[in-house]
Amino acid sequence: MNCQFCGSQIPPNTEICPRCGAIQGLDAAIPPPSPYYNEVIPPTPPEVVAQEKAVPPTPPPPPITPASFIPPESIKTDRSMLALIALILGVVGIPFAFLLVGCSLPLNAIGIFLAWMGLKSERRGMAIVAMLLNIGTIIAVIIIFFVFAGLMTYGIFQGN
Repeated sequence: MNCQFCGSQIPPNTEICPRCGAIQGLDAAIPPPSPYYNEVIPPTPPEVVAQEKAVPPTPPPPPITPASFIPPESIKTDRSMLALIALILGVVGIPFAFLLVGCSLPLNAIGIFLAWMGLKSERRGMAIVAMLLNIGTIIAVIIIFFVFAGLMTYGIFQGN
């Protein structure tokens, strides 16, 4: 018996062609193949499964120690950005010294710390300027605070 679609030899009473997968016996539902169709589908070669070679087991990873978290010598920490950030905090702290006194002190304290950290960078000069600017702003805030407190004790702000 031949397949109605691909023409390959199939066993009798087979419902599905093993070559093309067409359902056999549906004469009324599916028209027969065109007489001009003469392509021959070659048989598929059987799959060759290669035997896998035995892979030796991989050794376990080395244990994690506190020394393994220390960055190697090749990684250089760059502190030049700290000097730049300290300089920006020093400049921003100047208007805060006159407008928001309470915000200026923590802002400039952080600026002093970052400038101190930036002293060991390529931008050492910028870190020194930032440190002086932040310290000067803190001194200005303290002076403004005492002047304001002194003026309040004399009653300047009470409208007399």
